[in-house]
Amino acid sequence: ADWRAAFAAGAARLLDGALGRIDLLLADLQARYRAGTAAYVDVLRARAEKARLRNQALEQEKEGVLARLELNTLLARPADEPVELATPMSFAPLAVGMGELWEKARSSRPSLRSAALRRDLAQAEAKQAGLGRLPDLLAGFSLPSVRTNAWGMSFGLSLPFLRPARARGAEMETGAGQERARLDAVARERSVRAALEAAYAAAKAAEEQVRVFERDLLGDLEDELRLQCELFRFGKGTAFELLDLQRTLALAELEHLKAVFLYGVALADLEAAGEDMP
Repeated sequence: ADWRAAFAAGAARLLDGALGRIDLLLADLQARYRAGTAAYVDVLRARAEKARLRNQALEQEKEGVLARLELNTLLARPADEPVELATPMSFAPLAVGMGELWEKARSSRPSLRSAALRRDLAQAEAKQAGLGRLPDLLAGFSLPSVRTNAWGMSFGLSLPFLRPARARGAEMETGAGQERARLDAVARERSVRAALEAAYAAAKAAEEQVRVFERDLLGDLEDELRLQCELFRFGKGTAFELLDLQRTLALAELEHLKAVFLYGVALADLEAAGEDMP
């Protein structure tokens, strides 16, 4: 919910920037139309693109409101309480490897720690059951004793080896419990490891998608748009081509932001991978 709210805010800012570019182009086209050097259809195309971007911006504002309401619900706060997002949409590559993540998970994941504690408990119970074969000294103190105004002491010695079947049964029972706890811990480790590897692969894939936009697309589109704007001022190129390039840049910026959003969600999934959430 936090990432959705951040995405909506970031998308609204990007769309505002795209609207600013469209407003500049529209003002230029209207001036050219009045001077008789531009067709009215170009003005209409720019106005239609502005309306489309404005509707997208309104949709993102609505999504932001819904995400903030969900955050307030999850945090048990009043629905109308303002939400200040501390983490903006940003991208930082995943700097740790799978091995380091797994070692950290083994010492910090609640389910793995719980399984390890159950295994230790089963080992202690098995050790205690093994002591059941040894004689045990019993002592007692009573006050008052069977006689009025007196106290008494008693001593005894248990001889469990006279009942070997009972001691052997207790050892077998605790041994089975120990083996079950060991198997449960091994199964839990496998389950968490598999979930962690899947979440890590998803995060790396999302990371690469962000890199594709930043490395191969956004810079080239921005440079081309600046070049085409300069050419258009000198009467070269068409308004349709410039408008199409602006639309393409706006779509690429939004897709890049969506890739950053998916990367953030993938990192959140990586933090909780393998833990059963209610």
